[in-house]
Amino acid sequence: MDPIRFDDLARSLTSGPSRRRVVAAMGSGLIAIFGGLREPAAGKQKRKKKCKPACGPCAACVKGKCKALADGAACPSGSCRGGACVADTGCPVGRHLCPFDDTGLCRECCKNADCRGSNMICDFTAQGSTCRCPNNQQECNGDGVCWSCCSDQQCTVYGRNPADGFICTVDHACVCKGGTVECGKASGFGFYCANIVEDPQDCGACGIHCPVCREGMCQDA
Repeated sequence: MDPIRFDDLARSLTSGPSRRRVVAAMGSGLIAIFGGLREPAAGKQKRKKKCKPACGPCAACVKGKCKALADGAACPSGSCRGGACVADTGCPVGRHLCPFDDTGLCRECCKNADCRGSNMICDFTAQGSTCRCPNNQQECNGDGVCWSCCSDQQCTVYGRNPADGFICTVDHACVCKGGTVECGKASGFGFYCANIVEDPQDCGACGIHCPVCREGMCQDA
């Protein structure tokens, strides 16, 4: 072999990268490739559900739904009350400073919407204001729901006295006891419960008088 060509070949082999370096470089390249492929999966995070439309200042987005903050929580223009941000008036939660009232009193209500429940009304007077049930109805459970009665005695305001056979049912209604029928009093005021099956004064119907009443039918004595 030509001595010059031999020296050039020897130098090229000694100056080139070693087998170990080539293998190491190839390994680094593979790690970079497959590591890059795994990066999106590792970086992927569970996204929080957003509320659409966005919640107001007195609500927080919880699992994609707006949940009202507690009354008294701070908001941009004052504090939260009933899910709405209202200006601070100096009144405690549950009391209201009425815009049409110049007394400066913190009242239970200024309008019907201030009352708890759906059918209570605001009874506003110069001395104060209270939420109450309309038309002689009663609040039985302290939940703002109004009923005809909570007890038998409260039926009297409707002309239906317990002494005349009326009771207040579990459904808060004033009715006659089982087996009797409601009849109007002869005076025109109030009602009473009659046994139209056996009562000779109300035989078969209210006000039907008979000598003898059997099974709702008039019979001779």
